[in-house]
Amino acid sequence: FEIQCRRWGPAERRSLVGYLSGPLGKAESDSQKEPVKRVQETVEFAQNGTASLNVRIGGLTQGVYQGYFQLEGDSPLRVNDRWYFTIQVRPAFRVLIAAPQPAGRHAVYLSQALAPETLRRAGISRYQCEVVSYEELQKEDLSTYAAYFLLDPPPLPDSFWTKLRDLVRAGKGVAFFLGRSLGSIEKWNTGPVQDLLAGQILVQARDPSGELHLRPSLYDHYLLAPFRSVAGSVPWDMFPVYRYWVLDPLASDAYVVAPYSNGHPAIVERPIQKGRAITVTTAISDLPEESPWSMLTMGQAWPFVILANQMALYLAGAGDLRSNYFVGEPVRLEVDPDLRLTSVLLEPPPDVLNADTQDATLPIRVNVDPESHEILISATEQIGNFRVLAREAGVDFHSGFSVNCPGHIMNLDRVSAGQLEQAFGDVPMQIARDKEHLLRQVTAGRTGLEITPYLLGLLALMMALEQVLANRFYRSSPVTDATQAQTLPT
Repeated sequence: FEIQCRRWGPAERRSLVGYLSGPLGKAESDSQKEPVKRVQETVEFAQNGTASLNVRIGGLTQGVYQGYFQLEGDSPLRVNDRWYFTIQVRPAFRVLIAAPQPAGRHAVYLSQALAPETLRRAGISRYQCEVVSYEELQKEDLSTYAAYFLLDPPPLPDSFWTKLRDLVRAGKGVAFFLGRSLGSIEKWNTGPVQDLLAGQILVQARDPSGELHLRPSLYDHYLLAPFRSVAGSVPWDMFPVYRYWVLDPLASDAYVVAPYSNGHPAIVERPIQKGRAITVTTAISDLPEESPWSMLTMGQAWPFVILANQMALYLAGAGDLRSNYFVGEPVRLEVDPDLRLTSVLLEPPPDVLNADTQDATLPIRVNVDPESHEILISATEQIGNFRVLAREAGVDFHSGFSVNCPGHIMNLDRVSAGQLEQAFGDVPMQIARDKEHLLRQVTAGRTGLEITPYLLGLLALMMALEQVLANRFYRSSPVTDATQAQTLPT
């Protein structure tokens, strides 16, 4: 696991603890369902800083596991200190690599990139590679493989291309690395093979200067995702391409994953119903003494190793095997068609944001799509680990997925008053500068303002004003003796 943590506040040291339970369905007692502590690391945070660390959990057998990583220690926002996850441990993907004779030598760069000898001997290789020549390829049972790599393919019978096309349509993946063995272009621009290629093959192009190389402009495709964080430092120009095939026109549904530095397509993907096909317009199987078409596999070829592994994962469909989602995202889980399940039970986790809610923990029955054999959940509204299970007529199905909040929701960076005003628009707002001010505003919003002191003050002011006005307009006049005499009766 590659984990990134962020701290808002002063520098400190925290413990990151990983808990894991599973495999699901194989540990059914309550004590075994509870996650157990599997790993602990120390995280050093600078003030308002970030920390990255790699955590490895080994010794897992095949199955579905769930757990979470927890930052230990006191925190005013505990939900922000936990990250849930679901992982699936599967057998190695079977990959078929076809290459010209001698196939072992021509496929050595790709096979070692996918399944290095050290990993194969340790039994932890992600791929199980089978290398065959093109004569042997036509006798192979292709249905047992998840993906196919055709290195420098020669023309093959239409019957083979039809069989391969049908397998790709059903969900398999194939990659073509076009090279010197292509032969007559007309044989590739017609027939069932055209349903797999990314376009019409126009002409062979050359650039002996050594300045032509791959130059991805966007890193949004699955194949290039690992390069996204280091896009500006990948030394593509150190691996020149001397010869390649020009595709023109491209198929209407083709997508250029990466062009050459002159703009011509280098890696092109084409979706084929449930599967996918990738066309690479140059070769990677040439030996050094054969005037190689490209240097992608030569020297410190770490970009090729990463690209080859991503391509194998993508073709095998591993990129679609998603088990971790964000709140609000639709969830899609595959179910083995052989199980013939019509529905499953979905067990949500406890609502960590509203512990008083009990209904959220009740199992929910979800139907299995009869055509795609998938469990479709339109949206998720709570975080945690979800379990999916079914027990029908001898079927014991267990799976699951995890849901977390997106990082931007938990972003605690301060914003300016102008940003707040822009966000709220015409809605009235006030800014609290400290805790006391906030409490006063909240209290005023809940109970209203106490106006008795203001009324008493106003009453006193009115009484004082009335006294002043009375003295002004009702002042008594002095009475003289002469005046009194005039008023006496005669």
